[in-house]
Amino acid sequence: MKTLLAKLLLVNCLFIFCISAKAQNTYIDSLNKALAQSKDDTERLSTLTRIIVNYTYSKPDTAMVYAQQAIVLAKKIKSDIYLSAALRSYAGVLSQTGNYPQAIYFELESLKLAERSHDFPTIGWCYGYLAGTYMDAEDYEHALFYTRKEKSIYESHPDFSAGARKKYWKDLHSDALIGLAEIYNKLDLPYSALAYLQMVGNYGPVLYISGNIYFTKGDYAKAISYYKREYQIVTDQNVYADAMLDCNGLAKTFRKINLTDSSIVYAKKALELNNYAKYPLAQLDALNLLADIYKSSGNNDSTVKYLQLTLLTKDSLFNQ
Repeated sequence: MKTLLAKLLLVNCLFIFCISAKAQNTYIDSLNKALAQSKDDTERLSTLTRIIVNYTYSKPDTAMVYAQQAIVLAKKIKSDIYLSAALRSYAGVLSQTGNYPQAIYFELESLKLAERSHDFPTIGWCYGYLAGTYMDAEDYEHALFYTRKEKSIYESHPDFSAGARKKYWKDLHSDALIGLAEIYNKLDLPYSALAYLQMVGNYGPVLYISGNIYFTKGDYAKAISYYKREYQIVTDQNVYADAMLDCNGLAKTFRKINLTDSSIVYAKKALELNNYAKYPLAQLDALNLLADIYKSSGNNDSTVKYLQLTLLTKDSLFNQ
């Protein structure tokens, strides 16, 4: 799955927030104030998008409300590019909460608008969003299809953008390489995954994906090292969704090497972080792991507890 920095999640506005919780609250307050005071629709849409980015993982219900406002405003502006970005933001929130069919629908609508505008970076990021959602839905065939299209559109126009959009365009290529690394690792091809990851450089969730690849290769010491390094970085930045993924990675790895107590600690930590991140897919992974651990140890009460929580989470995740 593409983690927060790869999309953060809404890469269309190029904002990455590495600030403390107190500063983040102040920042959100300043954005809401700017939103209330702005008379320019384009400025309001930019502010709305930044608010959506901040709320997608921590308060997805709130992010959904702002994303709907962004769609209304983009329609008022009558710009295909702005509406494409607004629909993509909305789809990002839907994907985050596990509503993949609706996320894909709005991502495809976003792609239609981008293609009509002939804006290559916007088209490329639409491919990236579709790939990320299909990846989260474990449909690796479609994920690979759109990731290859994302990579291809950059390679066909490597010098397309300059100035302020240059990094945005370059990041598209890195995002595609990250996606290919994730997909090939999911397909149990860790050496191919590592080859793509080594092309990326310092972008996005490289440490987390490195942990996944070394786990697949059976190098558990390296996997733990990468997960812990990523965990420290993302918790310092209050990126709790990515921290949940790191905790699940650590829990899975510690279980593999028969350090069950450590596995339980990190799985429960992932569930604690869900109070902030609201990341049902990562929550489900942690619940499944805990239910399996307790079942293996013969702890029936805890097994039943986590199986029930797993079923409740699945109902919420897939019956939308």
